Amino acid sequence: HREKYIEEHLRVMLDFRQLDQETGASILGGLFPEQSNTLPNGQPLWASVRAGFLLAVPAEQRDRQLVLTLQVPDRAPLFPMPLTVRVNGHVLATPVLEAVQAGHPETLRIPVAREVLAAYPALEVILETPRYFSGIEDHRMKSYQILSAALE
Repeated sequence: HREKYIEEHLRVMLDFRQLDQETGASILGGLFPEQSNTLPNGQPLWASVRAGFLLAVPAEQRDRQLVLTLQVPDRAPLFPMPLTVRVNGHVLATPVLEAVQAGHPETLRIPVAREVLAAYPALEVILETPRYFSGIEDHRMKSYQILSAALE
């Protein structure tokens, strides 16, 4: 059953601006659209202080990298913004994002060893940060928008 679910729903690359019901099944939590509880159409999802998603593991066994493209708004409370990247429970990276230019995407490339990939049928990616902002009309703890994630 697990293998069938992975085959039907998980991808090695997710575009968080163009999720549908099938690929939306990859979201574990902490990711949400700007305006409603439906999946986005052309808008990236916001990540909260703890966000998670699943990626399929490619059939070809070799070292890979997790490529995350984020867009961090130019808001003073966010910086410097530490980000912990966990894959299947193991901390793979702890980058600190400094103040960025508004609207400028940030791409992180994080090595993932072949042994980590071979041990699991899917990758559980968890992103954590203590930094967030929220507006008076929106109680959600928004940190950054996630544009895409891929195993390359």
